[in-house]
Amino acid sequence: MPSQLSRTPFLDRDLQIELRAADDSSRTSSFASHNSVSEAPAAFVRLDDLSRTWIAYGWQAVLLETFLHSACFLKVCYLGLPTMAGFSTSTYGAKARACLARAAPIPGWPLLHMGAAALGSKSDFDLLQNAIDYLTCKAKAKMTFTDEEKSFLKNIFEDLWWGGEVKSYPEAAQLANHYVNGKGAALKIDAALYQTSVIVKDTSEAIKNYVRELIGKNANVAIVRSSDLGFLNSPQCRRVSRGSGRDVNRQGYVLGDGNLLTEQSNSRLKNANNRFVLVAQNIKLGTKTVSTRWRVDDKYVFEPFERADFITNIPLSSFQILKLPDGLSHYMCVLKIASEFDYWAEWTENWNV
Repeated sequence: MPSQLSRTPFLDRDLQIELRAADDSSRTSSFASHNSVSEAPAAFVRLDDLSRTWIAYGWQAVLLETFLHSACFLKVCYLGLPTMAGFSTSTYGAKARACLARAAPIPGWPLLHMGAAALGSKSDFDLLQNAIDYLTCKAKAKMTFTDEEKSFLKNIFEDLWWGGEVKSYPEAAQLANHYVNGKGAALKIDAALYQTSVIVKDTSEAIKNYVRELIGKNANVAIVRSSDLGFLNSPQCRRVSRGSGRDVNRQGYVLGDGNLLTEQSNSRLKNANNRFVLVAQNIKLGTKTVSTRWRVDDKYVFEPFERADFITNIPLSSFQILKLPDGLSHYMCVLKIASEFDYWAEWTENWNV
């Protein structure tokens, strides 16, 4: 989910095609094994910026959960009528006036409409998408937002948290919620997210074998990154790199810049952090043992409209995919309803040289 423009955001066309095929395969198997009404589709993989993928969070389950636990749910949702932005068109320039001319209703409770859209309601889907498109226009024109509009955007991210919890994607849910409620504080996430990954296990073994070789040469092994040129050019790395025959869906691989690309069948990790550098901080314990602190550091940040025009896809059903521009998510920081933040995970392993 974080944007990583400093780490090769545009992947080559062959890799995009490969990942699209892997994603199509995972979605096909999901549709075949689940009822299309009671279960949301599998994740949609972004191809232009694989550092962040968003998920079909299981809106039906969230909606049902809310009905069961909140007796006043219907009253709150339906009494919370949509609101319109009340600006005078004489206040703004041409871009702003163009936005106000296409003003759209702002839903009072996005979660309700997400649930209804997941069940097939086109009117609820259109209500959400039209509101997002209108607010995108306002953000591009750098206009002020009403309290209702700010609340709508914040609720979108908080509703992603609810959906992520239901779908057992706790880290993706945690990151989305922290964006709007964490006030920019650094966040530590569960290391098990990475420890259970195939590509992390295989790359850590490759790094350990590389460290063994360096120790034999009396070289410095204090810190080794998957992005280090020495490791990237090593035979150990080539065995886990793209082009080595590894399957992107089941195994993942190391990209040319040293980022690990998550195995695409691992929805929990893919939806939290699809691309990252693995760091090994090593301490030699005598002559036969090394203690390694494994660490992944990243930043949760969205690119502004001026730098990129990325779109985050939020599948609400197999045929209704909500499109949330990254520039609008970034503008939430300008509006002071969200904050970029650093996050990390680490774990320790002792192993024999």
